[in-house]
Amino acid sequence: MPSSELVSLLSSAVSKPGTVGTSGGVLALSVHCIMVRQGFNVVENPDVTGKRLRRSSYMPPLDWQAAGPNEWNFLYSLGGKCHHFKLVVALHEKTGRTFVHASEDGNPNNIQVLGLQLENYVSPDSSTLKTQDWNKVLVLDNEQKLNDLVITHIVNPLKENSEDLELPDPVHGDPAAYAFAGREEGW
Repeated sequence: MPSSELVSLLSSAVSKPGTVGTSGGVLALSVHCIMVRQGFNVVENPDVTGKRLRRSSYMPPLDWQAAGPNEWNFLYSLGGKCHHFKLVVALHEKTGRTFVHASEDGNPNNIQVLGLQLENYVSPDSSTLKTQDWNKVLVLDNEQKLNDLVITHIVNPLKENSEDLELPDPVHGDPAAYAFAGREEGW
C-alpha cells in the first residue's frame, strides 16, 4: 500500500477526522478501510433506521460506533462466500491496547485476532482529531506495517478459512441449476 493510500481510503470513508471522534475510532476505521480494500463489502444493519446514499464503498455502516465509546463494529460480505464476516475493534483506553477480532458467522473455526498499540498508528496528540487533514492524524511511518499486520493476521486467514458458496452441480443437479448456470442443454 503506497504511503498515501490509507489517507485516501479514510477520506473516502469519512471526509473529516473530527467526525470520527476518538483516536480509537480512527484506528478502527483504518482497519475497516483495509478490509474493504481487500474485497470485503459493508453490510448495513437492517435494524438501524435511516437511509443514506453510499457515496463510497469505504463508508462505514451507520451503526459502527453504536456499541460504546471504545468499541467499533462492522459487518461484511465477501463474494463467493456463504456467510457474513464480523469485525470488532475494541480499545482499552488507559493502555492504548487495541484488540481486533474478526470472525465468520456460522463458522466457529474461523476466528482471527490481532493486538495493536494505538499510538503506533494514530497520533497521540488528541488535538489532531479536530483537523481536517488525515495526514496529521495517522502515524504515516507505520502505515505499511498496519496494512501488513491486518492482511497477514486478519484478512488472509479469514479468506482462507471461510466457507465457499456451494452452487448446485448443473450436470447432476436439478433443472433450476441449469438455468442458474446459464445452460439449457441437458434437461
